[in-house]
Amino acid sequence: MDRAGAIAAGVGAIAFGLLTFAAIVIGGPMGGNYAAADVANYISGGRVVIVGAIALWGLLGAAGLICLGAYLRHRADAEAAGSIWPQVMWGLTLGSAICFAVSWGIFVSQPIGNNEAGTNLNVPPTIIYSIGIAGDELIFESAATLLGLAMILGAVTNLPRLPGWLRWITLAVGILAITSLAFFPFFLILLWAIVMGIWLLAGGRRPAAASP
Repeated sequence: MDRAGAIAAGVGAIAFGLLTFAAIVIGGPMGGNYAAADVANYISGGRVVIVGAIALWGLLGAAGLICLGAYLRHRADAEAAGSIWPQVMWGLTLGSAICFAVSWGIFVSQPIGNNEAGTNLNVPPTIIYSIGIAGDELIFESAATLLGLAMILGAVTNLPRLPGWLRWITLAVGILAITSLAFFPFFLILLWAIVMGIWLLAGGRRPAAASP
Protein backbone atom coordinates (compact mmCIF):
# COMPACT_ATOMS: atom_id res chain seq x y z
CA MET A 1 0.00 0.00 0.00
CA ASP A 2 1.46 3.39 -0.97
CA ARG A 3 2.92 5.44 1.85
CA ALA A 4 1.37 8.68 0.59
CA GLY A 5 -2.10 7.17 1.00
CA ALA A 6 -1.34 6.09 4.55
CA ILE A 7 -0.06 9.57 5.41
CA ALA A 8 -3.18 11.21 3.93
CA ALA A 9 -5.40 8.81 5.87
CA GLY A 10 -3.44 9.38 9.08
CA VAL A 11 -3.66 13.15 8.78
CA GLY A 12 -7.34 12.85 7.91
CA ALA A 13 -8.06 10.65 10.92
CA ILE A 14 -6.30 13.03 13.31
CA ALA A 15 -8.04 16.03 11.71
CA PHE A 16 -11.40 14.30 12.14
CA GLY A 17 -10.75 13.62 15.81
CA LEU A 18 -9.30 17.00 16.76
CA LEU A 19 -11.44 19.31 14.61
CA THR A 20 -14.70 17.59 15.47
CA PHE A 21 -13.83 17.78 19.17
CA ALA A 22 -12.94 21.47 18.90
CA ALA A 23 -16.12 22.27 16.97
CA ILE A 24 -18.35 20.51 19.49
CA VAL A 25 -16.65 21.93 22.59
CA ILE A 26 -16.21 25.53 21.37
CA GLY A 27 -19.30 26.03 19.24
CA GLY A 28 -21.23 23.17 20.10
CA PRO A 29 -24.55 21.63 19.52
CA MET A 30 -27.33 23.17 21.58
CA GLY A 31 -28.13 20.18 23.74
CA GLY A 32 -28.88 19.82 27.42
CA ASN A 33 -31.67 21.61 29.22
CA TYR A 34 -33.76 24.18 27.39
CA ALA A 35 -33.25 27.84 28.32
CA ALA A 36 -34.52 30.80 26.28
CA ALA A 37 -31.41 32.81 27.20
CA ASP A 38 -29.15 30.12 25.75
CA VAL A 39 -31.16 30.14 22.53
CA ALA A 40 -30.85 33.94 22.25
CA ASN A 41 -27.09 33.69 22.73
CA TYR A 42 -26.90 30.89 20.18
CA ILE A 43 -28.26 33.08 17.35
CA SER A 44 -26.70 36.38 18.47
CA GLY A 45 -24.68 38.46 16.02
CA GLY A 46 -21.54 38.15 18.10
CA ARG A 47 -21.36 34.44 17.31
CA VAL A 48 -21.37 34.65 13.52
CA VAL A 49 -17.57 34.55 13.09
CA ILE A 50 -17.24 31.74 15.64
CA VAL A 51 -20.05 29.82 13.96
CA GLY A 52 -18.38 30.15 10.56
CA ALA A 53 -15.12 28.81 11.96
CA ILE A 54 -16.93 25.95 13.65
CA ALA A 55 -18.64 24.98 10.41
CA LEU A 56 -15.29 24.95 8.61
CA TRP A 57 -13.68 22.81 11.32
CA GLY A 58 -16.58 20.38 11.26
CA LEU A 59 -16.53 20.04 7.48
CA LEU A 60 -12.76 19.57 7.38
CA GLY A 61 -13.19 16.89 10.03
CA ALA A 62 -15.79 15.13 7.88
CA ALA A 63 -13.41 15.32 4.91
CA GLY A 64 -10.70 13.75 7.09
CA LEU A 65 -13.04 10.88 7.94
CA ILE A 66 -13.64 10.30 4.22
CA CYS A 67 -9.86 10.17 3.64
CA LEU A 68 -9.51 7.57 6.39
CA GLY A 69 -12.44 5.50 5.12
CA ALA A 70 -11.21 5.57 1.52
CA TYR A 71 -7.76 4.39 2.52
CA LEU A 72 -9.05 1.59 4.74
CA ARG A 73 -11.37 0.46 1.94
CA HIS A 74 -8.46 0.44 -0.53
CA ARG A 75 -6.32 -1.52 1.89
CA ALA A 76 -9.12 -4.00 2.66
CA ASP A 77 -9.81 -4.49 -1.06
CA ALA A 78 -6.15 -5.36 -1.63
CA GLU A 79 -6.26 -7.94 1.16
CA ALA A 80 -9.61 -9.53 0.29
CA ALA A 81 -10.25 -9.09 -3.42
CA GLY A 82 -13.84 -9.82 -4.35
CA SER A 83 -15.20 -9.52 -0.80
CA ILE A 84 -18.29 -7.37 -0.28
CA TRP A 85 -17.27 -6.24 3.20
CA PRO A 86 -14.81 -3.48 2.24
CA GLN A 87 -17.57 -1.87 0.16
CA VAL A 88 -20.08 -2.14 3.01
CA MET A 89 -17.62 -0.61 5.48
CA TRP A 90 -16.88 2.21 3.04
CA GLY A 91 -20.59 2.88 2.55
CA LEU A 92 -21.19 3.07 6.30
CA THR A 93 -18.21 5.38 6.80
CA LEU A 94 -19.26 7.65 3.93
CA GLY A 95 -22.81 7.76 5.30
CA SER A 96 -21.40 8.78 8.69
CA ALA A 97 -19.29 11.55 7.13
CA ILE A 98 -22.34 12.86 5.27
CA CYS A 99 -24.33 12.95 8.53
CA PHE A 100 -21.52 14.90 10.18
CA ALA A 101 -21.42 17.41 7.31
CA VAL A 102 -25.19 17.92 7.28
CA SER A 103 -25.28 18.38 11.06
CA TRP A 104 -22.80 21.26 10.88
CA GLY A 105 -24.98 22.88 8.24
CA ILE A 106 -27.95 22.65 10.61
CA PHE A 107 -25.99 24.11 13.53
CA VAL A 108 -24.75 27.17 11.63
CA SER A 109 -27.84 27.83 9.50
CA GLN A 110 -29.79 29.49 12.30
CA PRO A 111 -27.17 31.98 13.61
CA ILE A 112 -26.06 32.89 10.09
CA GLY A 113 -29.58 33.03 8.64
CA ASN A 114 -30.87 35.16 11.52
CA ASN A 115 -28.08 37.71 11.06
CA GLU A 116 -28.12 37.73 7.26
CA ALA A 117 -31.83 38.56 7.27
CA GLY A 118 -31.09 41.95 8.81
CA THR A 119 -34.26 41.80 10.83
CA ASN A 120 -35.75 39.85 13.71
CA LEU A 121 -37.24 36.71 12.18
CA ASN A 122 -39.34 36.18 15.31
CA VAL A 123 -38.73 32.44 15.27
CA PRO A 124 -39.90 31.07 18.64
CA PRO A 125 -36.97 30.01 20.85
CA THR A 126 -38.49 26.57 21.26
CA ILE A 127 -38.42 26.04 17.46
CA ILE A 128 -34.79 27.17 17.24
CA TYR A 129 -33.93 24.77 20.05
CA SER A 130 -35.79 21.91 18.36
CA ILE A 131 -33.90 22.47 15.10
CA GLY A 132 -30.63 22.46 17.04
CA ILE A 133 -31.58 19.15 18.66
CA ALA A 134 -32.13 17.70 15.17
CA GLY A 135 -28.48 18.48 14.48
CA ASP A 136 -27.53 16.78 17.73
CA GLU A 137 -29.43 13.71 16.62
CA LEU A 138 -27.47 13.55 13.36
CA ILE A 139 -24.12 13.66 15.14
CA PHE A 140 -24.70 11.63 18.27
CA GLU A 141 -26.94 8.96 16.81
CA SER A 142 -26.91 8.75 13.00
CA ALA A 143 -23.25 9.64 12.34
CA ALA A 144 -21.91 7.82 15.40
CA THR A 145 -23.98 4.69 14.85
CA LEU A 146 -23.04 4.35 11.17
CA LEU A 147 -19.37 4.80 11.98
CA GLY A 148 -19.68 2.38 14.91
CA LEU A 149 -21.18 -0.27 12.63
CA ALA A 150 -18.31 0.22 10.16
CA MET A 151 -15.81 -0.21 13.00
CA ILE A 152 -17.52 -3.34 14.30
CA LEU A 153 -17.63 -4.87 10.83
CA GLY A 154 -13.99 -4.03 10.22
CA ALA A 155 -12.94 -5.62 13.52
CA VAL A 156 -15.06 -8.75 13.07
CA THR A 157 -13.92 -9.41 9.50
CA ASN A 158 -10.41 -8.14 10.32
CA LEU A 159 -10.44 -6.10 7.12
CA PRO A 160 -8.13 -4.36 6.77
CA ARG A 161 -5.65 -6.43 8.76
CA LEU A 162 -4.93 -4.55 11.98
CA PRO A 163 -2.63 -5.48 14.85
CA GLY A 164 -4.50 -7.28 17.62
CA TRP A 165 -4.52 -4.37 20.08
CA LEU A 166 -5.94 -1.94 17.52
CA ARG A 167 -8.47 -4.46 16.23
CA TRP A 168 -9.95 -5.01 19.70
CA ILE A 169 -9.95 -1.31 20.51
CA THR A 170 -11.80 -0.73 17.24
CA LEU A 171 -14.39 -3.35 18.16
CA ALA A 172 -14.90 -1.98 21.69
CA VAL A 173 -15.21 1.64 20.56
CA GLY A 174 -17.50 0.60 17.69
CA ILE A 175 -19.88 -1.04 20.15
CA LEU A 176 -19.81 2.01 22.44
CA ALA A 177 -20.38 4.30 19.44
CA ILE A 178 -23.87 2.87 19.08
CA THR A 179 -24.65 4.32 22.53
CA SER A 180 -23.38 7.79 21.62
CA LEU A 181 -26.80 9.34 22.06
CA ALA A 182 -25.79 9.23 25.75
CA PHE A 183 -23.20 11.87 24.70
CA PHE A 184 -20.04 10.78 26.55
CA PRO A 185 -19.30 7.56 24.59
CA PHE A 186 -19.15 9.69 21.43
CA PHE A 187 -15.80 11.18 22.37
CA LEU A 188 -14.20 7.73 22.37
CA ILE A 189 -14.76 7.70 18.60
CA LEU A 190 -12.68 10.85 18.26
CA LEU A 191 -9.95 9.41 20.48
CA TRP A 192 -9.98 6.21 18.39
CA ALA A 193 -9.55 8.27 15.21
CA ILE A 194 -6.52 10.04 16.67
CA VAL A 195 -4.96 6.72 17.72
CA MET A 196 -5.64 5.27 14.26
CA GLY A 197 -4.11 8.34 12.64
CA ILE A 198 -0.95 8.14 14.75
CA TRP A 199 -0.63 4.43 13.95
CA LEU A 200 -0.93 5.11 10.22
CA LEU A 201 1.60 7.95 10.33
CA ALA A 202 3.98 5.76 12.33
CA GLY A 203 3.97 3.11 9.62
CA GLY A 204 0.70 1.24 9.99
CA ARG A 205 2.21 -2.20 9.52
CA ARG A 206 0.10 -5.31 9.11
CA PRO A 207 0.41 -7.97 11.79
CA ALA A 208 2.88 -10.72 10.97
CA ALA A 209 0.17 -13.37 11.10
CA ALA A 210 -3.35 -12.32 10.18
CA SER A 211 -6.10 -13.67 12.39
CA PRO A 212 -9.15 -15.16 10.76
